[in-house]
Amino acid sequence: MNNSENVQNENFTPVSQSSYLTRDQEHGIIVSTLRQVISSPGGDTSSSNWLPSEEALPPPDAGPCPICGVTGCYGCAFPRPVEIKEEKKHKGVRIKPSGKWSAEIWDPSIKARRWLGTFPTYDMAVQSYEEAEYELAERRSA
Repeated sequence: MNNSENVQNENFTPVSQSSYLTRDQEHGIIVSTLRQVISSPGGDTSSSNWLPSEEALPPPDAGPCPICGVTGCYGCAFPRPVEIKEEKKHKGVRIKPSGKWSAEIWDPSIKARRWLGTFPTYDMAVQSYEEAEYELAERRSA
């Protein structure tokens, strides 16, 4: 049995899912910063080794970060990952905890929601919703 594996596992701290920087981004920032410090005698930080997003960073002595309140914070200035969130175009289509999609529509003639069903895909639920919506619009215009 190799004890170094046990020690390594005990000291290993996984990166949390909610962190804003990936491990590669963090590594790139650290390497870039170290290169800058080593290659700039006298404190000149105008080198091209810096990452493009670092141009917008406040200097470390700029006071507390307006977002998190930490003095010298650089993490909040980096762009956060953009969540790709589809706009909710169909009011009665939603995902269930099981991962299936359900569809329902408000039917003014019965003054209640009419259940359209449960579907394996979003597109199928939307199609059902749109068909019911078209049917209701036809009924109103007649």
